[in-house]
Amino acid sequence: MSIALQILLNDGEIDGKKTVYVSNRDIRCEYVPRKKVSSFSSDEVAVYLLIGTDDEQRELIYVGETEGASTRLWDHHKQKRFWDCAFFFVSNTQHLNKADVKFLESKIYQTIKEAGRYQLINASIPKESHVHAIRKTELLDILKTIEFILGGAFNFFPFKKIDIEEAVSRTQAQINELKQQLDELELFYITQKQASAKGYLLGEGKKFVILKGSKTAPIEKAANTFKSLSAANYLKKLQKQGIIEQINGQYEFKETHVFNSPSGASDLIYLGATNGWKEWKNEAGECLEKLREY
Repeated sequence: MSIALQILLNDGEIDGKKTVYVSNRDIRCEYVPRKKVSSFSSDEVAVYLLIGTDDEQRELIYVGETEGASTRLWDHHKQKRFWDCAFFFVSNTQHLNKADVKFLESKIYQTIKEAGRYQLINASIPKESHVHAIRKTELLDILKTIEFILGGAFNFFPFKKIDIEEAVSRTQAQINELKQQLDELELFYITQKQASAKGYLLGEGKKFVILKGSKTAPIEKAANTFKSLSAANYLKKLQKQGIIEQINGQYEFKETHVFNSPSGASDLIYLGATNGWKEWKNEAGECLEKLREY
């Protein structure tokens, strides 16, 4: 059976506020990105989700209920830093009451927790309100509609349980694919002036990747003008991040790192101004610039 979703772009912007309707369902979704909080207006009873990440890039969800959607969202805007967007679920016919949304809040919280995909950050576990058995059946159907909206309109599946075997298999397949891609990459080298570095062009662009273990020329041989180059400041930044480390009079890459250009990479390797298109050479001794001509 086909089910129709209707998505309205309330601001005329693809990344702005959206309203999602489902055919033959009383529940709709009001999607609000954080940048649009001030223009969101609703005094409806709702159950809602706040979605975001913390400083360690962990995916977080807060589940709540309210009798005044826009007022509650503004409070969260002032008090909670983590969230990037909000999903409010309301009744088109205003048939949700306080007991209904508290029941839905509890069920959504339990379902997300059991799925284990996101970290819930509610200060306390929402308590399930008492509703009549018939109403409970209706609310559980609403829960299915909420799940359908999140997946169908936003490709967002916080209720779906993680299949560990499938996740491991998918991750291994991605690793194997990356290894194959790396095996097919043409490596380029710098071995002059006592430097020892290797890397490759990233995709079809001009970014250049220096591989872990690469070493710069000796620090004592740095060009007099090196301190005036942007590469010098960038080197300090990489040191603070632990990406490079000073060892035995040279800088060594402790992690693989992406540079915005081959020259930016070779500047740091030689500790001086360079033309990376000429300095990086493959095993046959051909420089990047020559290969770029083909």
